Amino acid sequence: MNTKLFTRSISQLTKQIYLHPSYKISFGKAENSLAIGSFATPDLTREAFVPNPQFLPKLNQLIGERVHEDFTFIMEASVNANSFMPIYDLRDVPRYGRIPEIDSVFGYLQVSDKGEMLKGTYQNNDMYQLYNSTGLIMLSDFLLEEVRKL
Repeated sequence: MNTKLFTRSISQLTKQIYLHPSYKISFGKAENSLAIGSFATPDLTREAFVPNPQFLPKLNQLIGERVHEDFTFIMEASVNANSFMPIYDLRDVPRYGRIPEIDSVFGYLQVSDKGEMLKGTYQNNDMYQLYNSTGLIMLSDFLLEEVRKL
C-alpha cells in the first residue's frame, strides 16, 4: 500500500480569520491563538462550525471594557444620542439609519445625550452568532487588534 502523508498549512479564510491545520479558526496565525471555534469536518459550512465556548465571553468582556476607545463606535455613538446603541459585527454593516440583524449584534450600550458611550453599560446579546447566514465574525480594526492580544 502506497500512502502519502499530507500536511496542511495555515490558510487565510477571510481578511481577518485564519484556518489552522486542525480546522480551528482564529484571528491569529499562531496555533496557540485564541480559537473562535473549529469545524467538525473539512466541510467549512455553518452546520459544521463548533464555537469555542470561551471565545464569546472573552470578546464580550473586551467590548465592555474597551469599546469606548474604538473609533468605529465613537462615530456611531455621536449620531445615537440618548439611546441603547448596538455594538455589531462588521460582516454585514447596516445601511445608514438601519438596525443590524440581531444575530450580528454583540450587545448594546447606553449613549449619553451628548453622543458619548457610557462606560459600564454594555450588555451582551445572547442571540449573537459567530457564524450566521452572512458569514463568519468580522471585527472593527480596533477590536481585531485587541482580540489578537488575548
